[in-house]
Amino acid sequence: MELVSLNGKALKVQKSQTSPAKALDVFTLGDELEVLAHSTATIRFADNTEMTIYGPATVGFDQLQHYGETGMVDTSVRLKDGKLEIRAEKAKGAGSRLDITTASAITSVRGTVFRTSSVTKNDITLSSIEVLEGKVAVASGGKDVDIPKGFGVVVAGTGNMSEPESLLAAPTSMALAPETVKQNVEVSWHAVNEASHYQFSIATDVLFSNVVYANNVTTTSYVLPTLDEGKYFVRVAPVSKSGLIGFNIQKSTIVNTTPIPPGQLQNISVYRFSGSRLDWTSNNSNSYRVQIASDRHFNNIILDKSTSENKLAISDDLNVGNYYWRVATSSANNILKRGPFSMAAELNIRPVLLSPNLFISVKDEQVTGRWEALKKGLGLEIQTSSESDFKQFNKVITTEDEYVFKPQSTTKFYVRGRLIQTKGGYEGDWSGTCLVNVTKQFAKCDIANMELTN
Repeated sequence: MELVSLNGKALKVQKSQTSPAKALDVFTLGDELEVLAHSTATIRFADNTEMTIYGPATVGFDQLQHYGETGMVDTSVRLKDGKLEIRAEKAKGAGSRLDITTASAITSVRGTVFRTSSVTKNDITLSSIEVLEGKVAVASGGKDVDIPKGFGVVVAGTGNMSEPESLLAAPTSMALAPETVKQNVEVSWHAVNEASHYQFSIATDVLFSNVVYANNVTTTSYVLPTLDEGKYFVRVAPVSKSGLIGFNIQKSTIVNTTPIPPGQLQNISVYRFSGSRLDWTSNNSNSYRVQIASDRHFNNIILDKSTSENKLAISDDLNVGNYYWRVATSSANNILKRGPFSMAAELNIRPVLLSPNLFISVKDEQVTGRWEALKKGLGLEIQTSSESDFKQFNKVITTEDEYVFKPQSTTKFYVRGRLIQTKGGYEGDWSGTCLVNVTKQFAKCDIANMELTN
C-alpha cells in the first residue's frame, strides 16, 4: 500500500515512531497516517483501490492482505476522525472486501465509489456515508443496512442510524472557462435547493487522486486560489442540512498566465485591399500568435498565425464584414509555450466605395442630378442643405442613376452624395460639394477625383 499523492503535510506513525510522510511512502499493518489540516493525501491499495483523505484526519491500517494468484484482497481501515473518499475496485475473489471502521459504524464495500467521515461533537461520534456508485453495506449496533447509489446515512454513536436519505443532485451548471488566463478568477454555479453549503475542491486529475485544494463554501461562487500553470479539475458538491455531501459537478480548466499578452488592442476599421495592418505594443517577445475570428468568443477562427514582429498585414482574403482579433505572446525560450490571449478588439473590413462624381443641371427651374450607374447592392445618399457645412440637411437615398430634386426652400442650395451598401450599412466618402442656384440657372460641382479600386 502506497501514498501516491500528498498535498500539504502528513505524519506517518510506524511502531510508535512519528515522521513526516512523503509521496511514495509504503504503509503496512499497524501503521497510521495523520493528514494535517488544509492537506490531502491519497493511498493506493494492492488492488488499485484508492482512498483520498481530507485533513485533518487520522487513519489506521488494521488488515492488509493480498492473497497471491487468487487476486483476493482483504483490507480494513480505521478512521479515527476526518473525511475519506474511496474509489474501490471490483472484488477479485469471493472473499475480497474493504472495511472502513469508525467509532459508530463499519462500512464494507467492493467496486463502488463512496465517501465516509467521522467527527466527534459533544462526546458523540457522528459518521456519514454517501454512496456515489454501486452499493455499500453499513453495520452499527447490530443493524446492517445496504445503502444503494444516490443515498446516504448518518450514524450517531453506536446503533443510532438514520434512514437512508437521497443525496442532493449536482448543480445544473458551473461557469468556468476552459482556459484561465489570470489569477483570482471567480467560479460560479447554479444554486441547489436545500443545500446548506457546498464542498469546493480542485485536483490535477479527473479522478481526484491528487487533490490540491478543498474548502467549504456557503455561497454559489468562489475565487480560485493561486495555482501553478497546468490543467486542473474543479468540483462543486452540495451539502445537505444533515451533513451529507451530494453529487458533484466537475469541469476542467488550464491555468495559463504567462507570458503576459500585449496591452490593450485598438478597435480597427479599414478598407478592403487598402494594405492596412494590425499593430500592438511590443513586450520584448520574439514571437506572437495572432487570431482573427468572426465571433467574439473565437469559436470560428478564420486566421491563426505566428509572427516575430508586433504587427501583421491584414490579408486581402478577408471579406467585407465585422471580425475580432487578439494576440498572445510566446515564451522567449520556447515558442510552443503560448501565454494567454489579450482581450479581443474589433476589426471592421469595409468595402471600397468610390466617391461619386455628381453632375447637376438646372433647366426651367428643375434641378436634375446624374451619376454613373450604380452596381447591384449599392445606393446613393444625396444630401441638400442651405449651408455648405451641411449642419442641417435633407437627405434621400436612391438606387437610380438620375434624380430630380424637389423644390427647395431657397433658390440657392448645396448638394453632396456618397455611395452606401444597402445591406451592410457601409458608407463611402462624400463627393465634392455642388452649388446650385435655381434663379441663375446655374450649377457647379467640385468633382472628387479619387483613384480607388473596387
